[in-house]
Amino acid sequence: MAIEYTNRYAASGIYNQPLSFNYFEPFCRVDLIKGSIAPYARPAEETDHLFSVTDFFDYMTSSQSDDFNLEKLLEIPEGRAFHFTCSGDIADLTFLTAEGREFVVAGFSMIRHHTFVHWYILGGAIFSDDEWAALVEDDDPVEVSGVPPWKQLFLEEVRSRTGNRSGPPTPLEGTTSAQRTIVAGEIDLTTGRHVARAYMTETENAFAVVADDPDVFDHAGGDEEHAAMLVDLQKKVEEAAVLWGLGEAMLQLPSYFAFMINLDRKVADAAGVSNRAPKKGGKGLGVHFKSIGSIQIVDDPKAAVRAFTPPHYKMDTTGFWRRLKDDGEGRGPSGEKVKGRTWIKRNADWRRDVGGERTIYIKSTIASAKVEIDEHLRRAAEEAGRQAARADASGVVYVLRCALMAEEVYKVGWTSGTASERAEELSRATGVPTAFIVVEAWNHADPRGLEKNVHALLDQYRLNDRREFFKLPYAVLKRLIESEIERVAR
Repeated sequence: MAIEYTNRYAASGIYNQPLSFNYFEPFCRVDLIKGSIAPYARPAEETDHLFSVTDFFDYMTSSQSDDFNLEKLLEIPEGRAFHFTCSGDIADLTFLTAEGREFVVAGFSMIRHHTFVHWYILGGAIFSDDEWAALVEDDDPVEVSGVPPWKQLFLEEVRSRTGNRSGPPTPLEGTTSAQRTIVAGEIDLTTGRHVARAYMTETENAFAVVADDPDVFDHAGGDEEHAAMLVDLQKKVEEAAVLWGLGEAMLQLPSYFAFMINLDRKVADAAGVSNRAPKKGGKGLGVHFKSIGSIQIVDDPKAAVRAFTPPHYKMDTTGFWRRLKDDGEGRGPSGEKVKGRTWIKRNADWRRDVGGERTIYIKSTIASAKVEIDEHLRRAAEEAGRQAARADASGVVYVLRCALMAEEVYKVGWTSGTASERAEELSRATGVPTAFIVVEAWNHADPRGLEKNVHALLDQYRLNDRREFFKLPYAVLKRLIESEIERVAR
């Protein structure tokens, strides 16, 4: 982005920056080339992190996640970009868009500018080989509408060089058929409202942009064209609900990195771990690494279990902020003096979230439903013979599935309550608009021991060595659990 902005400065001055500049300018430092008045952009200072996306969402969906509010982000240093890159296979955890297409996440970045945070996700929607081949062959002409006059010359020159073709889709690094996509936004930490959001799908020569940024309408045609743009945009913004939800969840990555589980020093002494030196990291490929622990030993441990319900941040519909020079003086919504930006009053009801709180419905496959029906019939025939065992059982081993995860990813665990209660608890704590559903549960006199044995059998399917998510066909998972129940009973 910094290179693109510098090219725009050099080509035709400071007024032809793309829409992405509204979101990514804070990630850049704009300086003058030495001895000239020519501006150029360079990346801001950066701090890098590596994390497991499955571990992060396991943390987000557990009762151990810390209470969170946006004001915590005021504690991060201003003007420094924080990058969070997913380690391991990015296909380990996928999310379903409104079209039912799987979406993978490669990383998340954020930077604070005064009381505003700019953020973006780097990821992509996964296409089949045939769909990808069709996208490559499609190569539609680049459509440009509502472009201000001072951008026309620059864009015409670019379009002439590319034959006015978008070019093939750009694959996300580490994949062959996920189209590289940037989901970006700006949020006001004081009001808890989004300022603007956008997602950009990348091709060889262009970005296809969907944004609820009011600036996109400044140079639209007449009322009829303006109304048509609003209708189309409203639909696309609604379809991106899962992507906005992912962004809201990932704003909590700094809290995740700061999270610690308290261990009583007496327990640590008994286990012989209280004097263990923490890992300091090391150096490789010219880069220093530092390990961030998840356990701290304390003399007076306090319960770290708290219920967590993430907020859904709404859009501001009364106007928007327009950036000025850092030393420029503008006016806020109430007429107060502010530095670096000014408030533009504009009625934008079309940005309002429709219907209040959002519900996303996910349809399971018909093939899975048929298998489930067969299993329900079989279990119903065996129910009478299990009544006595249930009366003596001290808990259950359960299989849950998160509706937005890939279809064959399951959470296997045990609880002293019911599987439905456990699913409801996880769903209340989730950081994205989703829910856990009970696939199946087995009453057992020793559910903790059964879970341990089942986890050992499932080790080859585990997504993360320390988490309870497994990726395998459900028929195989069910057979392993029930075989272990029968073996223990003998």
